[in-house]
Amino acid sequence: MSARMQVPLSQRRHTNIAVVRYSKNGVKLEIACYKNKVISYRSGTENRLDEVLQVERIFANVARGYLASEKEIQTVFGGEMTELEAIKYMLNHGELQVAQQERTAEVDEMSKDIAVIISQKCINTKTQRPFPSQVIEQALRSIGAAVKLDQPVKKQALSLMHLLIDSNVIPIARANMKIRCTTTSEAALEKLRVWCRDNDADVEKVTVTSNASGTDNGGVGHSLVLLMQPNLFRDLDHFIKEELPSGSTTHMVDAVVTEIGDSDFLLDAKTVSRANAQPGRAEETATTSGSRRATATPSLSSAGGLAVVAQT
Repeated sequence: MSARMQVPLSQRRHTNIAVVRYSKNGVKLEIACYKNKVISYRSGTENRLDEVLQVERIFANVARGYLASEKEIQTVFGGEMTELEAIKYMLNHGELQVAQQERTAEVDEMSKDIAVIISQKCINTKTQRPFPSQVIEQALRSIGAAVKLDQPVKKQALSLMHLLIDSNVIPIARANMKIRCTTTSEAALEKLRVWCRDNDADVEKVTVTSNASGTDNGGVGHSLVLLMQPNLFRDLDHFIKEELPSGSTTHMVDAVVTEIGDSDFLLDAKTVSRANAQPGRAEETATTSGSRRATATPSLSSAGGLAVVAQT
């Protein structure tokens, strides 16, 4: 008798499985999916069910290979929903069982995406230039920021951005927007100036144009370019529509205003660690006192990442 074990041809071994569970009315149902595919399906990057599901059937127990009966499916979803529709519903609303290693990889990937978004929307208050995403990621770890896999990346980035700004771990602030407002009279322009003073918006440029279409002041139009925080945009738009004459407009020139050129210094992981050890002293750790001001030169580390070397 051969010592080699024979696998029955009527059986299919399920490997590389991520199980999605859904329970209702005391009945538990499961579907067998490929790892890393359920998250892609829920985010919309994967639409083909054959790329997501191991088997396009509903199970009572995936580990034992027990298929769910029609009665069990009807108990959970009712008689009007087909099995395929029930599978799609479970993919979107079921509880995903993920291995610890896979969950850690997803958290790391989402943390990098969040750091990139924050880096694009914020600036260093000392240099008026963006932080590298690696510095943002390290700063988020230093304040114990938690990433949630069941929430959109952009929503978490906005929430963690405000948390990072309030923590004072690094000198970071939300970048200003550049807005151009046009109006038809000198009086309306003065109202706009008052609004800017009341809301701490900086007026960058004021121009007067002639032969402007749709104006009531002899073909003369007034344009004002201002810098303001993004959270004021809706208030400004409402003010222009409600308080200024007809024909006044708002145009976004730049969503993020930053300085152009090489930064005179960068905050590396050590700077973030020192700032975290002394809360509220991020500014002192970023620059040295007196005439000895530290500068930084970027260089490639042995691991292939960006390292920062301080020079005095």
